[in-house]
Amino acid sequence: MENNFVDQEVVAINTKLHAVRHRAAPSENVVRLVKWFFKEPGHVLDYGCGDGSNMEFLLNQGYTVEGIDITDNAIERVQNRLRVHSGWTAKVLKPADEKLPYGDNVFDFILCNQVIYYLGSEERISRLLNEFQRVLRGGGKLVITALSRFSDACTKGRRVEGNVYEWNMPIGEKIKSYIFMDENHIRKVMNMFKISEIGFFDNCYCGVRGHHWVILAENAK
Repeated sequence: MENNFVDQEVVAINTKLHAVRHRAAPSENVVRLVKWFFKEPGHVLDYGCGDGSNMEFLLNQGYTVEGIDITDNAIERVQNRLRVHSGWTAKVLKPADEKLPYGDNVFDFILCNQVIYYLGSEERISRLLNEFQRVLRGGGKLVITALSRFSDACTKGRRVEGNVYEWNMPIGEKIKSYIFMDENHIRKVMNMFKISEIGFFDNCYCGVRGHHWVILAENAK
């Protein structure tokens, strides 16, 4: 039985993706958001940490970092990349897990970059957001990026149901993604947080447009 967060099909696709994706540097957007919104070091969760490029940047900025991903090969790459660093751990979130493997109120910050839409349903996303609220301290800050209706996932995808679209990834795999249509939609789904700002970044090259919302929020509990 699948848990609230991990789809076994997505695990298989991301295992293939992490086998070919190589990031020498952190996301430019993450660098800016950490500098402008997080501002000062603390304890941060990188949800969907991939190969650890953003974790490495955070460590170099003085953060204590917990990384989590859904594939074994992603975490292996994190371990290889960060073996000379201290102040971090990395874990695999398995389909059998029923919650995030962290205590309550343990993080000052959560980073969830280009990940949340792969959960593929509003129900799963809401359950993950509730877990984010649980593990994030009161007043803690959260950065989430999410696919918009202007992305190829939506404009070139096939609507499956509701706000879920199936589309062809650049690696040739079909995947289902949850699309956030507008700011009101974001505020409705993420109403457990105090949203400070909703922006976007837009990249369009090599035949792919990846328009993403950027949600900056605080835990008001």
